[in-house]
Amino acid sequence: MNGALAPAPSAYLSVVEAGARRYLEHLRALAGRSSRAPRELALREVARPLARLLENVLRTRRLTPAEVRIPEAPLIRAEGHPELLNPWAVGLGNPLAPFLVLGPEPEYALDRFEFLLEGLLLQALWLTNADVHVVAGVLERPAWSELPFQRYPNDLYLAPSRSTWGRVAALIARAWGGDGRDLLRPKLTESNTAPHLFDDAYLLDLSTVPAAWRSITAAPASEREAFLGELLPALPETRLLFIHGRQEDSEWSTMRTRLAARFLGLPLQDVTDCLQTERPTRTWDELHWFLHGDRGVLFSVSLHHEVDEGYWERAVEIIRMLMPERPRGPAARSPD
Repeated sequence: MNGALAPAPSAYLSVVEAGARRYLEHLRALAGRSSRAPRELALREVARPLARLLENVLRTRRLTPAEVRIPEAPLIRAEGHPELLNPWAVGLGNPLAPFLVLGPEPEYALDRFEFLLEGLLLQALWLTNADVHVVAGVLERPAWSELPFQRYPNDLYLAPSRSTWGRVAALIARAWGGDGRDLLRPKLTESNTAPHLFDDAYLLDLSTVPAAWRSITAAPASEREAFLGELLPALPETRLLFIHGRQEDSEWSTMRTRLAARFLGLPLQDVTDCLQTERPTRTWDELHWFLHGDRGVLFSVSLHHEVDEGYWERAVEIIRMLMPERPRGPAARSPD
């Protein structure tokens, strides 16, 4: 069903597998706790089947809907438990896309199916190249598409134009032509060759702590930064790394710059010293960018931050400067 889609790069899958193994060890530790407190019992009811699932995926590279039916009630009772978070979570979209978007954090609540799919199961979906029927089985609903959720999540979510995905689509459309709303239309079938957001881009989160838990993101997680530092070089077609977020968070800003240096393959000091900076409007919000060879990085405020329209107009100009040609979409060649 998915055979004509360009396969995920082998280097990318290797990093996903390494992260899945780390998360498996984490889940095993949670499952081995001895406390009888109700919250701990609920946590173990989630951790144990997840650990079994990952063990099987790593051993067989297969996944069936029956294996991923994590009991909903324990997941809700364990809601708000930070130990369930997966610092080695990956992203959604096309890992061969030249446009990589690194956002601040996910928006889902921890008792919603988005957390189950994106925070807990996404590694397994990537490693097994799971088709949409696996995710449909998790949600106990008919399949809505012919295409894998991890590549085309918008076929399920139908993100509005005001969402982060919608704003990314608007930037792409303004940079290379078209209508951002068209990029958000469901793809549904492999024969649909219309431009699509998730052919053009791969979307990833800097933190795996949901926005609702912002109070516990004061210090960046070292294991998350280390994993992202491994993942960025494993996306071989990426030409533009677009990093958006709250620039007033100084610790996170430093982490973003370190990741940019890793992506560009340059010493941190070179990137720090040579970032191009400008304030394109009368606001105090700045744009920062760096171009090195055929790769570029652009730092902006959060896509949901209120700024003058001229700010995003200039951001689009810089995007075109850093990556003059439109992303190539689904015809990307196999990296192997």
